[in-house]
Amino acid sequence: MAEEAVKRYAVVTGANRGIGFATVKQLASNGITVVLTARDEKRGLEALEKLKEFGVSDRVVFHQLDVTDSVSVATLADFVKTQFGKLDILINNAAVVGSIVTPENFKSALSGKVRFYVHQGKVIFPFGIEATRPEAINWSEISTIPNYKVAEQCLKTNYYEITNNQAKYEALIIGLEILMELEATEVEVFGNSELVINQLNGEYKCRHITMAGYYLVTTQLLRYWGDKISVSHIPIESNTIANEMAQLAIGVQIQEKRFEIEVEL
Repeated sequence: MAEEAVKRYAVVTGANRGIGFATVKQLASNGITVVLTARDEKRGLEALEKLKEFGVSDRVVFHQLDVTDSVSVATLADFVKTQFGKLDILINNAAVVGSIVTPENFKSALSGKVRFYVHQGKVIFPFGIEATRPEAINWSEISTIPNYKVAEQCLKTNYYEITNNQAKYEALIIGLEILMELEATEVEVFGNSELVINQLNGEYKCRHITMAGYYLVTTQLLRYWGDKISVSHIPIESNTIANEMAQLAIGVQIQEKRFEIEVEL
């Protein structure tokens, strides 16, 4: 029972290679159960298989995730909630680039600075001594092509409509943690964010990966009171004090030590 209580769970997006893969490996090496996600199921399963070489695959599970697909995000959130009941760490390594880089421009910037070759339309970097001097690349010199649709997708995926509702979630999490410390036995939560309140009441699905992290942490806290807690929506004009707390929460670190972990790459 004591061992179960201290288990920690993490989700790493874009984790089938590179920094994401290394992060999964390091987290699992520290005894944390990790959900390795990737847009391509085949590559995700291959990454999971590769982790067997490091002896950590028993603490890693794979789940397909496309951060640009709201249904995929909601499915992952439901999976974590059902399988683990909580989420301690969310590392959102996956993202969408806001401009277009042509293979010609990319190759031109790397030519004579880094050894590489092109295979089936992809730029491949060989590992080892021959592939040194990446610091010689001036990434700002790589020409990009502005594209409205791509930029819009980048904003919607990486940033869009997050800041305000993120603040609401953070304020709520702070409040619930204070109430736990005060040993409150019955709690009524009132919030002016229709999105946040309806997500917590199960009326809306959580369809953004960053918001999914907040949602899972909050629902974990709500379970502390069982049926002795209620969550209700009220208009913003009736909730001015709480709204000011939410804005303040943007700059507050929530029990930082609980989420802190050293990752060696």
